[in-house]
Amino acid sequence: MPVKYLLQRRLRHLRSVTLANVALLLNKEGNDNKLHREVIRTTDCFYIIENLKGEILLVSEIQGNPLRSVQFNDVNFNGDSTTRFIIKIVVQIPHELIAEHNPTNDTWCVTQQYIIDLNQLIPIDTRNDTVTTLNTPIFILDDGNYTVKEATMEKGILSSTLHPSLLESKLRTNTKISFTFNTVLKVNKLLEYIGQTQEETKRLSSYLERPLSHAHISQKINLEREELIKEQLNKLLLKKRAKIESLKEEIELHSTLIRSNTVSSVDIVDKTNVNDQYGTTYSNLFQTRNSLMHWRNKKLTQLISIFTVQQFFNLAKALNCDKYVSITMVTDEDSHDNTTNQQRITLKAIEKDKMQSQINISLQVQEQINTFLGYFLLLIDILSKNVFNIELPHKLMFYGSTSVIDKAYPLYLPPAYSGYNQSNFYEAIDLFNINIQQINQYLTDHYSNT
Repeated sequence: MPVKYLLQRRLRHLRSVTLANVALLLNKEGNDNKLHREVIRTTDCFYIIENLKGEILLVSEIQGNPLRSVQFNDVNFNGDSTTRFIIKIVVQIPHELIAEHNPTNDTWCVTQQYIIDLNQLIPIDTRNDTVTTLNTPIFILDDGNYTVKEATMEKGILSSTLHPSLLESKLRTNTKISFTFNTVLKVNKLLEYIGQTQEETKRLSSYLERPLSHAHISQKINLEREELIKEQLNKLLLKKRAKIESLKEEIELHSTLIRSNTVSSVDIVDKTNVNDQYGTTYSNLFQTRNSLMHWRNKKLTQLISIFTVQQFFNLAKALNCDKYVSITMVTDEDSHDNTTNQQRITLKAIEKDKMQSQINISLQVQEQINTFLGYFLLLIDILSKNVFNIELPHKLMFYGSTSVIDKAYPLYLPPAYSGYNQSNFYEAIDLFNINIQQINQYLTDHYSNT
């Protein structure tokens, strides 16, 4: 169906042009003082193809003219075949006529020109029909031979004696497929180019496979390390949850005692006994609070030690990111005048511009920053859920160096990222900074040293 449509629309390739009955026409005055037309056939010729604006599109080579027709095989015409164009037939003036008719140095003249419309041509059987009109172009296209409507033809015997089906069969059997040297040269160059392209593709593929395999091994090692950290944290969390349950029971016991003392205090007339009982209850609650704070400080110390073993803080210092998360030692005095050093964690919001400038240094630095952000997210998640029991505004999902916030915003940049990836990355940093501010608010309210 597409081929039939193209043939009907004359969207086809012009293979060659044949000039039939090329001749130079001269008007001569005879003895009777009348003009007579003289036809000179044996002369060199070529043709010119122009667009309707007169711009030259193609000039053929010069060929000697036999008595009947001359064929031009190498037609490199890249114009639009649905448009109209002009073809001019140019012949050489014989030397003996130059001095007589053309005193200038111009030895060529246009003997005929046609305005061609490929949709208005008429078919011609070049094997059987003979063109009688002088200076007539014949166009050899992919679907047959065509000439201008002005041409006159003499039909041969073959077309009138044979049945149309027999004639078509005869013409088909006599058709020989041929091609020019330029066509073979183009095919050879095309095959050579295809071979070079395939070799280049194989070389690039082998070159790209090596870093991909190394990256896969590195990712596997990181996943194993993350699984080990999760296992250690789960064991620690189980112990801490048991401790929390015991503290909750103790607090509930003290709360019951407070309620019973409150009810009984109504019947006590002596305000001194009420104050003593209140002082005892407050002292017990203060001790419980101190125990809870001590337990949380102990959990924080253990968490910091785990991340120290995993080289998290060293990685932050190497990337110049230790300003976002740092550990300080704070001196704490207890009731017995003994001083102890407590570890305090300091958190700051991530600066997007400085983080982006570090990422742009190299691909290796980008991978290290993605790993740092993943462990930083894990640290914030454990602090909020298992140490301070804080509800964060945005959900954190730890996947190593490809962690995600709110199931949609990646806290990392891929190796080859686009503007869309960068926009989502900036949005993830903003949401992550909100969670950091939530924890900083809690530390400010409950720890005087932060």
